[in-house]
Amino acid sequence: MAEEQRRVRGLIVPLQGVSLLLPDSIILQVLTAVKPTPYENSPKWLLGYLDWQKRKLPALAFEVAGDLHYVAESTSSGYFLVMKSINYIEKIPFYVLQISGVPHSIDFNEASISAVKNANISSPLILNQILVEGEITSIPNLDAIEQILMSQYSIFTYENVT
Repeated sequence: MAEEQRRVRGLIVPLQGVSLLLPDSIILQVLTAVKPTPYENSPKWLLGYLDWQKRKLPALAFEVAGDLHYVAESTSSGYFLVMKSINYIEKIPFYVLQISGVPHSIDFNEASISAVKNANISSPLILNQILVEGEITSIPNLDAIEQILMSQYSIFTYENVT
C-alpha cells in the first residue's frame, strides 16, 4: 500500500501582477472595504495603519516594497490580509498586507507542485515561483517582509499619523 502524501493547506493571494502562496497558519482575517490611516514621512510601501481588534497594525503594499517592475503605484483596493508575524512577535505581532482581491484556499501536496521554468524572480520579497495545482504562484520571503517592517518600526510605534 502506497504511503499517502501529507496535504498542506494554503491560501493563494492575488496581488497586482502576481499571486502569493501563503500558509494558512499565518493568516488571521481578510478585511474588506477599509482604508489605512497614513503615517507622516513614511516610505510609499508603508500605507499607514488599520485598526484591528484594538490594535493599530502597519499596512504594507507588497508590490511597492518588493520593487516589482510591473507596478507603478499602490492602489487602494480596500482588501487587506491580517497576518501573524513569525520573527518579531513581541514588537510586531501582526501586520496587514494589501491585496488585490479575495484569496482562495488550496490543498496541495508535493506531487501537485512543480518549479516554474525560467522563473523571473526580481524581488527580494519573493523566494521562488512554483506551479501549484496548475496555477503560477510566488513564495514570499516572510523574513524579508518582516525585516522591512522592522526598519520602519519607529514610524508606527508613535502616534505619527497625517
